[in-house]
Amino acid sequence: MCLLRRGPQSLPVNHLFIGITLFINLILSAALNRNARLLLSELAESETYTQINFLSELGMVIVTAIVFAAAIFILLRIFNYQARVYQTLFALFGTGVIFAGLMLVVTAVSSSSPFLWVLTFLTIGIWSLVVSGNILAIAMETTLFRGILAFLAVGIVQGIVGLTLFDAPSGIAVPSTTPAT
Repeated sequence: MCLLRRGPQSLPVNHLFIGITLFINLILSAALNRNARLLLSELAESETYTQINFLSELGMVIVTAIVFAAAIFILLRIFNYQARVYQTLFALFGTGVIFAGLMLVVTAVSSSSPFLWVLTFLTIGIWSLVVSGNILAIAMETTLFRGILAFLAVGIVQGIVGLTLFDAPSGIAVPSTTPAT
């Protein structure tokens, strides 16, 4: 799927595999968010960034994953493709595992060079966006462009929920008004 050759329909509907994939995705996403926060705090004044422990980061990732799954379910239900929800979520979380793992390796290798880190982060991010848009496009039987727009809309919903519940979107280090102790 990461090479845009297959769609979510090629995946089995297996709750155990979805659960394992989701668990791995949550752990890798929390680790990736933590690494991104640490790297961004090194690039800026570290005392102006809120320090978040791994369990809090994991909680934020779990909530945003629930919001993500609900938004995908609602999106597919609106277009009357609710029968494809499990396979679509499996594909999105599975490719998320691949991209999060790849980003963890890249951030470990390129953390000494902020320019290289940003360049690879953007490259992998754009690739991930196209793959996720392709998965949604196939699930909704629409064009790649509309699939990408739908995925961006889901991301906006996640961002709004992240800002509302946590005062910061998951995965982005935001300067706080109080210095961390």
